[in-house]
Amino acid sequence: MAEELTVELDLLLPLTEAAELLGFATVAQGDITLTPLGKTFAEASILARKEIFATRIRRLPIFQWLLAMLQAAEAHQLEKEVISTALAMDFQPEEAARQVEVAINWGRYAELLAYDDTSARLYFEASTPPERPPPRAHPGSWGD
Repeated sequence: MAEELTVELDLLLPLTEAAELLGFATVAQGDITLTPLGKTFAEASILARKEIFATRIRRLPIFQWLLAMLQAAEAHQLEKEVISTALAMDFQPEEAARQVEVAINWGRYAELLAYDDTSARLYFEASTPPERPPPRAHPGSWGD
């Protein structure tokens, strides 16, 4: 399958897990099947894909936690290191760093978040941040 999709084998499992987590695919007995949402996503325009993706990641507990943290933060901005430090309370440092990278990349793709490489600060993409409840303890990883 990796050859057919021209994806490196070590990237196939994380891609499969992400597709399943987002509701785009199901995995059973070694078979990967696109869900109706996955088919819609695959056939959609890039703008529609970003909207679908944004809707799906907003349902993930760790992304909800991050959005709430940004909402509560001064100027609705957080340093990358602050997020990593918070996650490092429950994850090994390298896993916390990976979680932050996923959040930044997924948030940027969905056009929900922006990240300034120079200042290493994460903030809302839109001029007005979405309404979110106050921050709570982060709920774990992307799959919790």
